Amino acid sequence: MGLRCAPCHELAGDRRMLACTQAEVGECARRVFSLSEGERWMRMGVQLAKQIGEPVPTAFVQWYLALLLAEHGPQEQLAEADALSREVIELAGDGVTYSSMGQISLAIASLRRGDLAGAEYNARTARTALASIGVRAYGVHADVALLRVLVDIGATAEAAQLADTALHSLAELGPFGLT
Repeated sequence: MGLRCAPCHELAGDRRMLACTQAEVGECARRVFSLSEGERWMRMGVQLAKQIGEPVPTAFVQWYLALLLAEHGPQEQLAEADALSREVIELAGDGVTYSSMGQISLAIASLRRGDLAGAEYNARTARTALASIGVRAYGVHADVALLRVLVDIGATAEAAQLADTALHSLAELGPFGLT
């Protein structure tokens, strides 16, 4: 669907939606068949969003790339993931959802570097903030980050409880988009 939407947004001159669509095509590509193809699409979206210069679409698009790099990029790209994540937080201002998204990707990058304290702080902060405003769809991302941290620090009882809670939410509400 996104591959068919992108040319339509381009033809219509809707650059904001084109940037968002490019990021979402990248997210689908990276999850279904190719990390490199996903990264390519996401970078196109980030470049376009930065040209447009609007904070919300830029934060949205940039977070996808930050998360991909945090989860799958080589170690030398973790600094880029951090920079993109911090920029997402800055662009978000008082926007809890987007700042939490930036913290989620910071948590994953920190975890991959072995900074368990930083990873735990960012994952817990994002999870608490998202829960406080009831944004359950992105809360799943925070749960995943925190679960990874809890497993790595050996907090298996808390990890099991969080996993049970997450599974209950999925059973109750169904799947959340691409998570």
